[in-house]
Amino acid sequence: MKQLLLLVILAFGIQNLSAQPWLKHLPQSKASYSFYDYQTAFNTYWAPKNVKNGKYIKDGVSTKAIGWKQFKRWEYFNEDQINPDNGNFPTQTAIEIYNTAKQNGQIQSLIGNTNTWTSLGTNSSSGGYSGIGRVSCIAFHPTDNNTYWVGAPAGGLWKTTDNGGAWTCLTDSNNLLGISSIIIPTDYATSNTIYIGTGDRDGWDNRSIGVLKSTDGGATWNTTGLNYNLNQNRMINKMLIDPNNNSIILAATNNGLQKTTDGGATWTQLSSTTFIDLEFKPGTFSTLYGSTTNGKIYLSTNSGATWAVKHNSGSRVELAVSPANSNYVYAIIANSSNGLHGIFKSTDSGNTFTNVYNSSSLMNWKSDGSGTNDGQGWYDLSLAVSPTDINKVIMGGVISHRSTNGGTSWSCSNCWTGSSYY
Repeated sequence: MKQLLLLVILAFGIQNLSAQPWLKHLPQSKASYSFYDYQTAFNTYWAPKNVKNGKYIKDGVSTKAIGWKQFKRWEYFNEDQINPDNGNFPTQTAIEIYNTAKQNGQIQSLIGNTNTWTSLGTNSSSGGYSGIGRVSCIAFHPTDNNTYWVGAPAGGLWKTTDNGGAWTCLTDSNNLLGISSIIIPTDYATSNTIYIGTGDRDGWDNRSIGVLKSTDGGATWNTTGLNYNLNQNRMINKMLIDPNNNSIILAATNNGLQKTTDGGATWTQLSSTTFIDLEFKPGTFSTLYGSTTNGKIYLSTNSGATWAVKHNSGSRVELAVSPANSNYVYAIIANSSNGLHGIFKSTDSGNTFTNVYNSSSLMNWKSDGSGTNDGQGWYDLSLAVSPTDINKVIMGGVISHRSTNGGTSWSCSNCWTGSSYY
């Protein structure tokens, strides 16, 4: 029961029980809780507040119902997986069911017969939001600009060879759904090697089974020395590969920073810190930058052997670097309400950081940056810098914004509704 309760808390991005007072309505006499227990406790707490679209009126002011949307996502994800008679959660994971089917020869039978299926529709919807499902990561071919890979947190690894015109899934025959990081070595043209970090680092809808490796372009996959069971509740957050040595890979996990020097066969823990993001100084793999979900930015100048905290404020931090100027490090930091704490910049290789922007609510749901300074910083937060112009920066939250002057001002690039929201 305690383990399941912990998973519920993690799914909501909550750091402690007191942050979600509805949990006190769970039945204290039960040794384990069902889906209906969680649902009833949540609804009991919020019913008097008359919540609509995640907000309620408090003292005449529209107030965000903290944890409401996160619970609704969790509720939606689980309601079709439980036993409808009693609300009990499944005793087998999707991977365990998949493995049983694979052992019985059912998987290959299904794959071999896919050409007999015809879509009966419906193929369009008049409601919902514009856009596509979540994409966690992207990696590019070292020499072919038309070939790249994307990883989905609940949809596997996909590849295009015509600049996005058509896509092929490379993990249909594998027992995983979530991809959190992709590594394409510089010698891919001859080695056909791909590494993927598994799991859903943002929503935790899928736990990690470790780092997988393919040496045939994704046709088949093998486990590496960094492998997990689902009940370990591990996650691969980010991976980096040494551009000068394809055997050296770093993996930021919720079990510390791991390193391999033999292409994944064996791994050594360099640090116990859980880095949510990891970057290296362009041209110098020995200089590393790591960030956490509690506002810290770390610097290592000896390939990860030791680390020093160079910034400490806010909550989740995402980093970005660029070969346009290898001394620069950008950071976007969420606040305690998952809105914008600030855009920070270092011009001295991560030794010091300056807050260059924090004057509006770039991470909420309004395209003009007005309104309350909240958002989904625990869940969707990204940052990128142009490889040719160090002053061109793109940030992603609920809405994407761009800066052309090093982060001191921002304009909306696109909106989550497909058009301007406000």
